[in-house]
Amino acid sequence: MFWLTLLISCTLFVFYSILTRKSWIMPLVYEFHMNYLGFRAVVEDQILKSRNKLKIESRKGFVAIVTGGSRGIGELISKLLVDCDITVIIACRNIKSGENVAKRILHDKNGNLNDIKVYELDLASLKSVRNFAEKVSNDYPEINYLVNNAGIMFGPYKETEDGFESQFGINYLGHFVLTHLLLPNLKKGALKTGYTSRIVNVSSVAHEDCDTIHFEDINLKNNYIQTLAYGQSKLAQILFTKYLNKFLKSENIEVFAVHPGIVDTCLFDNAHFKKIIPWMTKIFKSPEQGAIPIVHTCISEKLNGKGGSYISNCRILKSSKLSNDVVLQEKLFNFTNKLLNIEKFGVP
Repeated sequence: MFWLTLLISCTLFVFYSILTRKSWIMPLVYEFHMNYLGFRAVVEDQILKSRNKLKIESRKGFVAIVTGGSRGIGELISKLLVDCDITVIIACRNIKSGENVAKRILHDKNGNLNDIKVYELDLASLKSVRNFAEKVSNDYPEINYLVNNAGIMFGPYKETEDGFESQFGINYLGHFVLTHLLLPNLKKGALKTGYTSRIVNVSSVAHEDCDTIHFEDINLKNNYIQTLAYGQSKLAQILFTKYLNKFLKSENIEVFAVHPGIVDTCLFDNAHFKKIIPWMTKIFKSPEQGAIPIVHTCISEKLNGKGGSYISNCRILKSSKLSNDVVLQEKLFNFTNKLLNIEKFGVP
């Protein structure tokens, strides 16, 4: 069935390219490789199902921010963190949706209103990111976990409010700025609790679909391929994770990247295979199963001192060779700071 889906997806790409008079060879290559990576990850998820387990541990008095916490994996991340007695800040575009999620979680746990707070955040707008960081900083000077979870996948070419390709802008740049602005809070959180604060970037095996960072055309506007753009955003997250962990080595903050698995969420709504064979997503992980390795990365003491790691199914894996290129890590970090007019990272 996988090969049939792959064949149909690639055929659609060919016809689309012919009709729009665009080159079809490279989109076909990236589509093929992305489907291969997805199939490999689904098999891995099944094999390692028994390893994908979370030990709930109380972290009363701790504060966590979950971007995109009102739907999909984000909702389950928020729920599991509340189960750990952590105060959760749901950062989302739709306040009403976030409040509905908060009510469901609190009802299930019989919690109180202080367990979850909802703030507006639109990662497609750097103004919104700054406003969110300012409000949260005023209300919560100490933060222990920053879960950069929100994201988009595939779809036609679009730009954010600030003129960046949407997948790169939302998945990577928005979280880059958010991390920059909240770094003082994370430092204070570590001092207050005595526990190392953690930044968890939710990435993807799709980072292997990108063979470079296209600095000369970061928006990929000259030859937009949706799978390549997604892969670039996820590769950027891991490069950032590894560089930032070294950058913060003396600050009592550790940074991790997590591949949650292939999870049945609305992220796949723009995938070609889902439009043809929608029931295929039933073999994917559930949102809760996808949330488990993320929350595990937040609270597990087994990961102390292992910042910079790439996590999948609650175990450390090796990410792509390119993501471990220290020269590229530094180049991207400096490039991003310049792109966003950040003079000194972590000093708002």
